[in-house]
This record gives sequence, C-alpha cells and structure tokens, in this order.
Amino acid sequence: MKSQLLFETESGRCRVAVVEDRKLTRYLYESEQSRDLINDIYLGRVLNIVPALNSAFIDIGRDKTGFLPLDEAIDSAALPFGSERAGSADIRPSQEVLVQVKKDAVGTKGPKLTRKITLTGHAAVLLPLEHSIGISKKITDIDSMSRLKNVQESLSSNGMGLIFRTASQTMGEEAIVSEIEGLKSRWNSIVTSVERVKAPSCLYRHSHLFERCLRDFDLDSFDAILADGQNTYNLCQKAFEEIKPGKIMPIGLYSSEIPLFDVYKVDSMLDKALARKVYLKSGGYLVIDQTEAMTVIDVNSGTYVKPTDAESEAVSINLEAAGTIARLLRLLDIGGIVVVDFIDMSSQSNRELLLGTLRESLRSDHLPTEVLGITRLGLVEMTRKRVGLSLKQRLYSECTCCQGGFVESHELIARRILHALRRKSQGCPGMAWRITTGKRIADLLMAYGTEIQEKACITIDERHGGRNFTITPVETGIDPDCGLIIPQYIS
Repeated sequence: MKSQLLFETESGRCRVAVVEDRKLTRYLYESEQSRDLINDIYLGRVLNIVPALNSAFIDIGRDKTGFLPLDEAIDSAALPFGSERAGSADIRPSQEVLVQVKKDAVGTKGPKLTRKITLTGHAAVLLPLEHSIGISKKITDIDSMSRLKNVQESLSSNGMGLIFRTASQTMGEEAIVSEIEGLKSRWNSIVTSVERVKAPSCLYRHSHLFERCLRDFDLDSFDAILADGQNTYNLCQKAFEEIKPGKIMPIGLYSSEIPLFDVYKVDSMLDKALARKVYLKSGGYLVIDQTEAMTVIDVNSGTYVKPTDAESEAVSINLEAAGTIARLLRLLDIGGIVVVDFIDMSSQSNRELLLGTLRESLRSDHLPTEVLGITRLGLVEMTRKRVGLSLKQRLYSECTCCQGGFVESHELIARRILHALRRKSQGCPGMAWRITTGKRIADLLMAYGTEIQEKACITIDERHGGRNFTITPVETGIDPDCGLIIPQYIS
C-alpha cells in the first residue's frame, strides 16, 4: 500500500492530507478562526456548581462556558498553587481553577474540561499532577519496557507521572530524557504564568497543526512526505526541529505550479466523502446522516448487477461498505454513537464475517472504537470516541431555512473560488477575471490578498442567499465552463 503525507498553507490556513492507495484517509485543517481548543490550558473562574449534574461551569474566556466534572480525584499536595488560586482540590464559586480542554464544544454543549493536566511530546506524555507511570499498550517487547522503566527511574521527576508513547520504543535514552526535561520546563512556565495573570486567561495553546502531525504520525510508514511551496516547507522544518532537534527532516519540497492537493485530487475526494450519498466502487452506495444524538448510515445495493444470489450480493456489498465506513469515520472525524443498517443477510456466519471485517478495518483508527454487535432489528451498533466537531460540522454551516441540514460555509465557498481561479489562470495566463458572489464571500476573498486582487475583480450579488458564484473572463462576460450565470449588479 502506497501512502503520502501532504502539507499545504493557504492565506493563513494550514491543511494536512493523508492519501493511501489513491484514497483520502485523513484530512486536517486549521486557521486562526477555526482552530480547536483541545489540550489548551486555561486559568478559569468557577461560575456556579450544579450538584445534580455533579459538574461545575467554568468561565475560560471563550464564547461557551466549559463544564468540569467534579468526580475527578485530585491530589491537593501535587498542586503547586495556593488554595486561593487554583490550588484547592475542592472548588467553590468565584474561585480560580487551572483546567485543560479535554473535548471541544459540540452543538449547544460547551467544551469539556479536566483538572488532570497532560503535556504531550513525541516520546512521552507528562502528567505533572499525578504520580502514575504508564507504557503504551502497543509496546509489548519486554526489553523495551524494562529500558523505559530504567529511563523513568533515572529521571528526577519531582513526583510527576509519565506515559511513554509508542515512538519511545525506537528512540535513544538521551533523546527521551531531553524531551521530558523540555516538557517539565513547559510546565514550570505555566506555573509561573498563573501567578501573573487573572482569570479567565489562556496559559498554554496546543501545538501548531504541522507539529502535531509530525509528532503523532509514524513518518516511516509513508512512501512520500511533501510540502507544497517554500513557505509550507519552512513551517514544516520549524515544527520538525521542535520535535526532533538535530535529525534530518524526511520532507520533500514540492514547487510545481499545479497545487499539490490538486495533483493528488484531495479536494475532489473530500467533496465526495462529505456528500450525503457516498458511492461504492461496486455500484452500491452509503447514505450518511449526522444528527446531534448519533450518526446513521444506510447501505444500499444501488446499481450492483452481478448475476449472483441475493445472499452473495449482500455479503459482497456489505464487506466493501465496512471498509469504506471505517475510512469515512476517520476522514470525517465522526464520533459518538454510530448505527449502520447493512443489507440483510440470513447466514449467521456471514454476519460474523461482516463484524470481523468491520473490526479489522477499524484497527488503524487513531481514536478508540468499539463494535457492539448486531441488534434484533439487524442494525450494527458501534461507538467512536468524540473529541470535537466532525469535519462536516467544521466545514459546513447549519441551513438557515430548515435549521436541520448543512450547507457549505462561506469560508469553504471562498476556498473553492480561489482554487477555481487558479485552474482557470493556468489555462489562460494573463487573463483578467470577474468573480460574482455574495458580500461575505467577497470579504473572505479579499483577505487572500494579491493572489485575488491581481487576477480578478469582484461583483457583489446577494441573490440566492449570496452563496452562488461565477468566474467569467472580463472580455467576454461569459465563461462556458462556469455553470450558473447570475446577472451582475452591485448591491
């Protein structure tokens, strides 16, 4: 299986894609407006305590109030703060408290917080307020486990806990110790910051997207790692030096005029995956509906026409669907309860084969998943850990008409226009273009700077909700490739 790890920056937005056997399996993006809060550390203030929920609501200075479960056992002796400033194990209203975001805000719910602070590195996770020592379950070699325990014993941990990650198995003792000391230094800076700021205040922001990917992905498993353009390459180089100082960066510079994500068809594959109906290679298709309570997936035979009996047809489509569903759950970052309505099969052995295939396909998922089995109604129930918004919830907006479905966000449409303009400009260099779209999208386009301003002029058209767009040559006024033509007028 050939796989590629791709990096791209675009007007302040960073994107990462993983392509395996010409299929998009991971897609991550981040901008200043859309970054998640997971692992950020805040000095918050307790607004109120709700005994019925066994939770406290904490003001961390964000739009939504965070909630903190009160059943966490905290060792007050391990807290390096005074009892009046975030240091008491028992909290009360108006008190300042040190918290970390565990799950991002989803829907109407605010971010879930924890007082069990963790600082993550490439080889280890530091637990500054705990004393436990752990080793990744993926490390099963006895010699490696003994070596890591010896590393821990040689450290002056000051009572702090540690978890050794899978990457530590292949790293030298000096590199592991150096990273852990760096995590301790980061913690000491956070402790110092507590004494200088007032709640609510952010004390620590999690790493840049590129740094997290280079830290968490197994770089040796990729056949190619590419950065699109010099600016992206420099960001990757800076992130890599933070994680593995002194090591040779295994990232290549891609400098062609054709965008890297276009070469690997990342955006077209992403559009197909985000659609409500996703087609299978055999002719079958999936219908995916995301609700606040759960995600429901329906498997259909579609145009599958192989001359076999109904049972064999169901088995073939279901097995293909199982692999596709596992990939889409990772790609679309769908979490929580997932219910799948596969095509009915009468054979118990075939049902067991389906469950085994689904579990095997989910083994490569970076988040915990569990397939619970088949219900009496023939539905497969499963769960996947939810840590934040799904990709569709981040890229799309709630429909203002039905308030139940999704429509493309203004930011996503602006990005589509930029990519379309690039493709047209490559075919007709020097041509001037007119973009007709809504005002909010036009404002986002202007933020792209000279790339838009030097190639196109923008006309505002607020009809059709201001979400449609056309790109036409200035000389002719009509481009035969641009689909719906909206009459131009300035609002």
